[in-house]
Amino acid sequence: MTRVVCTITLWPLWALTFCLVAAGCANEKKNHSKHTIVGDETFTLNGLDRTYKIYKPTNLSPNSPVVFLLHGMNSTSDWSYHAGFNGLADKHGFLAVYPQSHRKRIKLGPFTIYNVRWNPANEDELYEGRNDVEFLSSLALYLEEKFQLNSAKTFVAGFSIGGAMSYTLMCQAGDVFEAAAVVSGLIVKDIFANCDPGTPKSIVHLHGTDDSLAPINGERKGSKSGTDIGMEKTVEYFAKFNNAFEKETTQVSSTAQLTRYTSNGNGIEVQYYRIENHGHLWPGGDTGGKKINDESGLNATAIIANFFAQL
Repeated sequence: MTRVVCTITLWPLWALTFCLVAAGCANEKKNHSKHTIVGDETFTLNGLDRTYKIYKPTNLSPNSPVVFLLHGMNSTSDWSYHAGFNGLADKHGFLAVYPQSHRKRIKLGPFTIYNVRWNPANEDELYEGRNDVEFLSSLALYLEEKFQLNSAKTFVAGFSIGGAMSYTLMCQAGDVFEAAAVVSGLIVKDIFANCDPGTPKSIVHLHGTDDSLAPINGERKGSKSGTDIGMEKTVEYFAKFNNAFEKETTQVSSTAQLTRYTSNGNGIEVQYYRIENHGHLWPGGDTGGKKINDESGLNATAIIANFFAQL
């Protein structure tokens, strides 16, 4: 269920509009009435409780990979849990983890509102002291030890601001997370400017050309102008960092092109899917009953699971 908390005493039209837009900005939201309700696990860090959901295949073997999936803004781990990764965890043999983000405080003139999102720019003071690089890294290390997982195969995927958070982890927690998958997300400009992955990172990025919430070229309008970096510039940075200079582009559906950057022999690869006429939407996902056309011909969940399985 989407949560938007507005602590205001009056409801001028502009404030109401902001809350409604914020509540609807993530197209991954679902009608959870048809899904099994799954309880949360609690992870305490620095005296602060955080929650996450988990899916463990029955016969998960030691030294298996782990995949984190980060939801979008004003969404929850309920969406992540029902995004289709559980069945693929059974197929490929990985632990699936669905963390929950915290709320951010936003000032609008004399008013304060809160919405639920990740903290990719390390603005801890706006998140009641929660640092998500520390939270997600610590949770990953805890689960690696608890389930005897392969620390060289700890992966993260994210939608929208969850994708931005995934890039932050590549830049600031490269000693923990080895690869990332991003859907409709942009790396924060300041994070990009100081990015230090440490070691080569495999990346797959899917993005629609008609995404108005996270424009594919990074050119946001208004107050967010200049805050993010476009998809192509981002993946080219990681390709160069990986010494992956061999570039190949193929048409994979009527509206989608796949570009791959490969290097000689080390298995590290950077990929991006450019999807024409596609908006801020998880390809192949449930639109939550919204009348949104998804003609991408892609299934992001399967693409991501297969990408990680090959690493």
